[in-house]
Amino acid sequence: MLVQVTPCYEEHRNEEYLPFGLKLKVTLNPNTSESESQEVTARKADNVIQLEFSEAPGKQFQVEVSFKNAVITEDFLL
Repeated sequence: MLVQVTPCYEEHRNEEYLPFGLKLKVTLNPNTSESESQEVTARKADNVIQLEFSEAPGKQFQVEVSFKNAVITEDFLL
């Protein structure tokens, strides 16, 4: 599985780079004792940040994107 964050390419907003400090975090088996996390942070000229992982079907994972005080979290099931 590959999770990526890229800049916004809307008609009125053509961002070339991600905001410096934007974070992407993936947690495998969230809310369990087997929980494992990976995290990456955007640098000044990053136009993509990504995390790659493998997990078995039927397992849960959580994706979190944060910037300053804003956090968006989504849960997924493979």
